[in-house]
Amino acid sequence: MHANSLVKQLLDVKGVIVNDIFISKDEIVVDVKLARSKLACPKCC
Repeated sequence: MHANSLVKQLLDVKGVIVNDIFISKDEIVVDVKLARSKLACPKCC
């Protein structure tokens, strides 16, 4: 399994792309961006 897929499953987030993951002794930082180029109304989708 790729790191991108693993992080998305662990965080249970949809509609994002994981750009980078930083792991240190005390924390994990995940850099994400929206998968869509434009924002959309959640009621319209």
